Amino acid sequence: MPSIKNRLLWMLCLVSSVLSVNVGASLPNPPVLVAVLALEVDGVAPSKAKVAKILLTQALNDTGYFQTFDQAGTWRVLAKQYRLQEANVMLNTAKALKRLHRVEGFVFGKIIADGGDVFITLGLVMASGEMKTVNVDFSSPQLNTVQLRYYLPQLVAKFQRSLIPKLKSKPKPKLKPKSKPKSKSKILTTQLIDKQKIVATPQQYRLTIRSNVRGDHVRINGMAYGETRIDALLKPGQYRINITKPGYVPYEKILQFKQPYVLRARLTKIPKKVTPSAPTQLRVLTILSNVVDNMVTIDGKAYGSTRVNVELTLGKHTIQLEKVGYLPYEQVLEVSSSQEVYVVMRPMPNVAVKTLKPKKDKTKVWRDPKLGIEFLWVPKGCFDMGSPSEEVGRYDDEKRHAMCLDNGFWMGKYEITNAQYKQYKRDYRVKQKQGGSLTYDQPAVNLNWSDAVAFAAWLSEKTGQSFRLPTEVEWEYAARGGTQTAHPWGDEVESMCVYANVADISAKDEGLKVLECNDHHLKAASVGQYKPNPYGLYDMLGNVWEWTCSAYSATYDGSEVACMDEDTMVTRGGSWSSEARFVRSANRYGVARNSRYNVLGFRLIKPEIRAEQ
Repeated sequence: MPSIKNRLLWMLCLVSSVLSVNVGASLPNPPVLVAVLALEVDGVAPSKAKVAKILLTQALNDTGYFQTFDQAGTWRVLAKQYRLQEANVMLNTAKALKRLHRVEGFVFGKIIADGGDVFITLGLVMASGEMKTVNVDFSSPQLNTVQLRYYLPQLVAKFQRSLIPKLKSKPKPKLKPKSKPKSKSKILTTQLIDKQKIVATPQQYRLTIRSNVRGDHVRINGMAYGETRIDALLKPGQYRINITKPGYVPYEKILQFKQPYVLRARLTKIPKKVTPSAPTQLRVLTILSNVVDNMVTIDGKAYGSTRVNVELTLGKHTIQLEKVGYLPYEQVLEVSSSQEVYVVMRPMPNVAVKTLKPKKDKTKVWRDPKLGIEFLWVPKGCFDMGSPSEEVGRYDDEKRHAMCLDNGFWMGKYEITNAQYKQYKRDYRVKQKQGGSLTYDQPAVNLNWSDAVAFAAWLSEKTGQSFRLPTEVEWEYAARGGTQTAHPWGDEVESMCVYANVADISAKDEGLKVLECNDHHLKAASVGQYKPNPYGLYDMLGNVWEWTCSAYSATYDGSEVACMDEDTMVTRGGSWSSEARFVRSANRYGVARNSRYNVLGFRLIKPEIRAEQ
């Protein structure tokens, strides 16, 4: 029920709105056109600013003195957009609005709420130079719409009483009585028409100017109009349009303006001068090691596992070798000629590496003929999807329920890499927003759900096969690899760094809750650097989150078994920045389909209806 105070305010609001109609004896004809800008707020919800602007516009129109024009942004925003100087900035803003939209001025406002006191200030700035500010303050624990309906018309009425006498149109001169003509001819009525009403005014048309860049500066016949988009009312004639931006070739056009016209300008970057460099002398360095599946890095750039053949410039280079369970190796090598280096890597002491034995069935491998992506066979079967109530880190959307897959399928052995995705998108930039440059054998990231689906469709067309993202049930079934524990290697988290790239001790400086182990990668790792699960699949947990084709539902309503196209899709697996609770087979996360993150990638499956089981 509304309070007695709010009821009284509502009644006063109605009375004031009725009285405001009759304020003043005469109205300007036509009404004064003013722009209503966005109101600034401090201590008040932004939604109240929108409501206040609507009510202020209504109050101005109700006076009959004003006709309003809705203008987005505050006067500070417009002054910055029009690149106005600090001196007389409000007056210059009014003049710029008049030049662009033919308004006589603008109305602005600010609402401040501080400790139960509310302050409302309105200002009227006319292009002719008149300026007026009115304000009101009252006590209220929280500003509401009823108060705005009551106080805003009162402030507008103050504008009427103070400024309208200056804005009234001049009274028409009285017609002097003429002596009666001697002739009996009648006086034509046209002789009594006000001359000002029959003088034709030049027609004006709208000129819209757009460009392909932001932060540019537009001038029309030397007069500044701000940055695009520009909408200007101009008389027919010839105009010189200039658009400039640092680093771009200036744009100029002579326009014969006769009717409404949209000018789409295209600015081009100034080409950088490329100085020819002297030919570089290169030497071939070959690196061998006593172990396989390691990672070779030279001067911070990854080159895969040994054996590695690299062409290097003459001089010093830093060589690093890493492998899970082995001590990292580093050497600064002086390259003066082609040479071969053999590196002996030693096991890390006191690290028990648990080996996951694959099932007795021989692993079946299939490679697509276009990109050579490896797929492993996942047999049909049943399992308990979700997590038990006692699982550490469990969330409420992981309700455990029995699921069966009637057909096996081919699952990508690795996540799709940068090199593979670049075959589809030649202009794809191998760059990680928060982790520096990526190598071509690291997972492709910063791709939304539609990007992943489009890649699968492209590969299907090129190969004549059928590829898609996995459903949520297919993903969890493949990730578990026949296990029912929190992870394919068991329930413990102590050995997680051996099997997954997660938030480890190297991520402490990132402000993350980390595991007390070292997986030797601060950001995304090249695919296949950690132990696989029992089905031979790599990085199902950790490294990067993976898109599925299932829509997210917190209650498991059947969406987990189907491919759908909804606003929120399921991602699985966790990433290099994830805490231990997110790196579990049952963990699921709903993400908006248009999201792009440097921790989010995907892998594909190849469904097979009739395959060997």
